[in-house]
Amino acid sequence: MYVTFPMSYLGISEVKYWFHCIAPKTAMYRLIVDEELDTEKVNLQQREEYYPCTKVIAVVMNPWARIRLAYLVMAENKDPRADCDFHTFVNFLYEKRPKDTSNNTRMNALQPQVDWIRYTDENGNIREADYIFKVETLDEDFKVIQDYFECQEPLQWFSKIPEYREHYDKKTKSLVAKMFAADIEKFGYKF
Repeated sequence: MYVTFPMSYLGISEVKYWFHCIAPKTAMYRLIVDEELDTEKVNLQQREEYYPCTKVIAVVMNPWARIRLAYLVMAENKDPRADCDFHTFVNFLYEKRPKDTSNNTRMNALQPQVDWIRYTDENGNIREADYIFKVETLDEDFKVIQDYFECQEPLQWFSKIPEYREHYDKKTKSLVAKMFAADIEKFGYKF
């Protein structure tokens, strides 16, 4: 089982491809692919309601790169929200971000990734995805899965992380840092 994030598709597609096309058949049947849940973009807690007691993989991404990727994909797909320059897009996202997510049952694409892969259960225990890999170091992080399945075939990459640093100014860099402060803290991301 895996968690997919809105505004980011890097990493999990490569993991799914590895399980289904590269690894031995024993690995192929171990990854649960539920296209309906993927379309709904459900978080870890919601996935576990459908598939309890399964191991969960998540691939997180640097927030500044993630927002740049979202802009590029949306602009390419002629999404009207990206019919503007990048700075306007970041300002728009900042204004649309959820202000209080403490009681949300439905996840928002502008919530930090950590909110999608961690929750507190009814007993007060924190539940987190079993394998949290960074897209920036996925080849190395994924070795634990390759070792488990005794298959060292590498991941096949379909896209690369977009260059993002030169597209930010001081203000937009700060806005993304505010929106995704939890991700930056949890995963140690730097601009």
